[in-house]
Amino acid sequence: MSLNHSLRQEGGALVVALSGSFTFSEHNAFRKVIEEVTATQPKHVTVDLEKLTRVDSAGLSMLVLLRDRVGKGGGTVQLRRPPAQVARILDVVDFSQLFEILR
Repeated sequence: MSLNHSLRQEGGALVVALSGSFTFSEHNAFRKVIEEVTATQPKHVTVDLEKLTRVDSAGLSMLVLLRDRVGKGGGTVQLRRPPAQVARILDVVDFSQLFEILR
């Protein structure tokens, strides 16, 4: 299953909802998502992971890239609702040092 995304405003945050599989094969598609997000110069981005079925190291790297790009404009990125399998991976790589993770 490929990676799908949608963008919406929710309160003061831009929400990026991801679904499907976030793997190396999706890195070019996610770079376009990063461009779309940063074009709006958001102050706060929430990445909703609830419907993500799989993530690999490339997907994790792309989340860090999103955080770095949003951070250059003074914004922040948080991760929300990772499913159990994704949450375990986030814990193993200690992503709570890089992101606020809302479970």
